[in-house]
Amino acid sequence: MNGISEAITLGAQQEPLRENGVSARTYRMIYLGNAPWEVDAPQPEVVAIAERGGFTGRILDIGCGTGANALYLAARGHPVVGIDFVGEAVARANARPRDPALSVDFLERDVFADLADLGRFDTILDSATLHGFSDFERRRYGERIEQLTHPGSVVHIVGIGIAETRPGGPRRLSREAILDTFPAERWELVECRESLYAATIFPGGAKAVAAELRRR
Repeated sequence: MNGISEAITLGAQQEPLRENGVSARTYRMIYLGNAPWEVDAPQPEVVAIAERGGFTGRILDIGCGTGANALYLAARGHPVVGIDFVGEAVARANARPRDPALSVDFLERDVFADLADLGRFDTILDSATLHGFSDFERRRYGERIEQLTHPGSVVHIVGIGIAETRPGGPRRLSREAILDTFPAERWELVECRESLYAATIFPGGAKAVAAELRRR
């Protein structure tokens, strides 16, 4: 098994992932090949959220990858910033053909770094980012998201859920983990429901969780 295959099958090692998360090195290794979450189209759950009006104002796409979700949202008229700490993914996003009139920027940035220069956002999309973090990173992540939002901002989380028992992929995401990341005194959990996440290593889509949170 080569290094890329080993990285993609990390989901079988849930305890090490709980403690350490998925490293930046692993993500960079995966992007040397074909990342299984890159399906060259917006995630169906992102489309469903958009069609019911779940994205408003200025949007930040955290862990934007090669940009399919961000470009889809920009095409709907939203100003979008996509960030990812994998330079290869950002380069591919910037190389995608697009209408020059779209308001979309792709930046190589780490969500745990200082992002004050980006300002604050009305809506944040996390499509397959939170589920890769360790327990400690998840708590730090919630703090970072608070710094990037204002009261009334909405966060959409989409990740592979605990109902997905097939091996491979990242850690599984639960309602409890989301509540631990976004404490109730600062965030309202609007909904948390079952969904599907398109990924090439999960035929038919991975069983996923989709959550909407609103900052108090």
